Amino acid sequence: MLYGFSYEEHEPKKDELDWMRHNSERVQHLFDGVNTRDGESGCGAVAQTLLRE
Repeated sequence: MLYGFSYEEHEPKKDELDWMRHNSERVQHLFDGVNTRDGESGCGAVAQTLLRE
């Protein structure tokens, strides 16, 4: 069921971003302590992506 929903009826990237936007408190801890290649906060980079897309 989930496979069909994610890949056959919707665009996977859009679904993932939508889920992350609505559940940011559930995924924020995954990026704690993670930095981008240029040394910026991983949490900040993810937040910027969610706001941009």
